[in-house]
Amino acid sequence: KVLNELFHTTSFPITILLTDAGLIGSQDEPTSRANFHDLAMLRSFANIQVAVPSDEEEARSMLLNLLSAPEPGLLRLSNSPTVGLPKANQARPKEKLCGRCLVEGSDLAFVCLGSVAYHAILAAHNLKTWGFKAAVYDMAWLNPFDTVLLQRAVQTGRIITVEEHSTIGGLASAVSEYLAQNDLEDHVQLRTVGLVDTISGTNLEDHAISMEALTQQAKIILGFREDEI
Repeated sequence: KVLNELFHTTSFPITILLTDAGLIGSQDEPTSRANFHDLAMLRSFANIQVAVPSDEEEARSMLLNLLSAPEPGLLRLSNSPTVGLPKANQARPKEKLCGRCLVEGSDLAFVCLGSVAYHAILAAHNLKTWGFKAAVYDMAWLNPFDTVLLQRAVQTGRIITVEEHSTIGGLASAVSEYLAQNDLEDHVQLRTVGLVDTISGTNLEDHAISMEALTQQAKIILGFREDEI
């Protein structure tokens, strides 16, 4: 019944504000697992624009875009702390619903959705001490999905997706589908990082979303030996 009501609601040009997405709660009152799978459901609605900001400035910009759009839209705000991110290396038109490159790199790419991009930026800087250049891409919109930006990540040959959502149905699935549809699965190594249903922790670190954990994922995909990770 709820899905049916949402389907009919998105037939109108309205803007929905989804708050407290992703991880919320405490050890005594754990996060509802529905928070881990909302984007998977929303991706099934082809006519709705889904925005997932990485910081406050991007959230404001996205909200203005959604309010002025003739299509229905949703702005997903997580409860996790956000940090103002550095300006993107390339400006993007305000009217265009696309992602942005936060850090340039050619050895691997962190493809991110939401405020978790901050942890990927820290990991990218950490990897420089090992002599590797990791790119960080903020996809920003799950629908429409910026395949032009994703193609830049594909060119590195190694992709790590990072999201405050289950790796089933969200960003990781969108990237996997793109690789499969374009016969790129044999040309790109892919690892996915996201919220895990079986973990009760309410911090991103509990779900391996941190500078240290993402650096470890990068070392694995770069071929480090087990004793070097």
